[in-house]
Amino acid sequence: MSKSAQQRWSDHRDRILEDIGSRKIARVEIPGWQPVSFDEGMRWLQATHYEGFKADHNLLANGEALILQ
Repeated sequence: MSKSAQQRWSDHRDRILEDIGSRKIARVEIPGWQPVSFDEGMRWLQATHYEGFKADHNLLANGEALILQ
């Protein structure tokens, strides 16, 4: 049985927060968009999960930005 959208979002959010640790993310980059704030990026990611799309993330090595894919 596949996970619900809520569970996929919760799991992904938890992975992001673990990856970030205590770093302060200055911006979130979403393909095709101007960089956005961390909060806006997380709302976009949550909506992506609820709409049924697959999404992933990368954290820049300097911890300055989160890249959503």
